[in-house]
Amino acid sequence: MGETFKTKIEIVPTLFAIIGVIGVLLFSYGFYLRGIEIAIMKGEIMPFKVDPNENIEVQIGGIHVITTIDELSEGFNLTRYVNLGFDYPFQIKLQNGKFLISTVVRNEEGEIVAKIVDNNWVVNENSIIARDRNYNSYAFEVINSDLIPVIQIVFYPQNKMYLGGLFYVQSGRMLITPETTIFNPSSSDVAKENQKIFVYPSEQNLGLMVNEPLQITNSIWLIIIGFILSILGAIVFSNTIIQKKRKTTKIKNLRKRRIPRVRKKRKR
Repeated sequence: MGETFKTKIEIVPTLFAIIGVIGVLLFSYGFYLRGIEIAIMKGEIMPFKVDPNENIEVQIGGIHVITTIDELSEGFNLTRYVNLGFDYPFQIKLQNGKFLISTVVRNEEGEIVAKIVDNNWVVNENSIIARDRNYNSYAFEVINSDLIPVIQIVFYPQNKMYLGGLFYVQSGRMLITPETTIFNPSSSDVAKENQKIFVYPSEQNLGLMVNEPLQITNSIWLIIIGFILSILGAIVFSNTIIQKKRKTTKIKNLRKRRIPRVRKKRKR
């Protein structure tokens, strides 16, 4: 029983050393997520890293295009696959292993609703033009005063991205939804195909998507928990080591006291 108790005592510092390491990892990861959160709050979408060994799928509404990194690095040209006689109002490219999207979204009067340049977005502050917007680290959406999504972007981890919305082009308008792409849709088509990807209002549902899991980045809690675990692990582990050294020193001192001194006899 004594040996078992001794073994349990020896396991304690190892256990808390592991807890300390976990705390350091959580602390570091929390700061990493905090950097992402700051970038998001400044208006930047953070896409997943593209796997260079796999093909890339670009979904523009009902149009699914399978392409390669080399082709996308030169800039995605949708007219090569579907030519409607006008330039598409968005640009997609790949740089440093990440999707980059640029577009200017206008309403029927030509007013800018939202603007995106290489994943950095700005939304019109006039609520009559841009009713609301919602976003997280990998998706973004803006709805107009009629609650119609005018721009939708979703990045997926499997080398895939989706772009949709209501775009006004030279010869009309183009409705792009997760299921279909309609050129010059009627008002009933727009109302019927109204498929938001986020839950609104954004103030109560920031980052919450309709069908996708919310990417929670509770960086502050991770930093706090990581810090507590790191300190706790360090204190208990170091205290155990100190106690062990004291015990070893005490044992050595006791052994020294028990050793009898041998007196040498003087020669007569």
